[in-house]
Amino acid sequence: MLTLEIDHRATLFPLEAQAHQRLVEQIARRLTFENPRWAENEKCGFSNFDTPECICGCELSSDRLIVPRGFAMQLVGILRSAGVQFYLDDRRRTLAPVDFTFNGQLKDFQVQAIGKRHGRQRLRGSGGLHRKR
Repeated sequence: MLTLEIDHRATLFPLEAQAHQRLVEQIARRLTFENPRWAENEKCGFSNFDTPECICGCELSSDRLIVPRGFAMQLVGILRSAGVQFYLDDRRRTLAPVDFTFNGQLKDFQVQAIGKRHGRQRLRGSGGLHRKR
């Protein structure tokens, strides 16, 4: 069984080369994108010596695949859809909520975005952003 450990990054281990090759390739494809510096150099006719064409957001080391923590929930979805059993070891730090005030004015679309993105936050008063208690 694989372990998905989440702290400041997400680490999937232990990987077996043959058994998990397709899974690793699928994840690497999702986290690989064109290097904007390479594209700009190409567009301007500059040399791309020592500039990689693509940037991969994952790292494969021995029997571990390391991905950004923000990709963890997508990784969980990939593992579930592939029928791979795994243990989730969540080591993220949880801190006490911090109360703060915001004195600016938000536009309507910003208020909607905050309401959708942060279910545990709400607007109170005239443009103030506070955490629910």
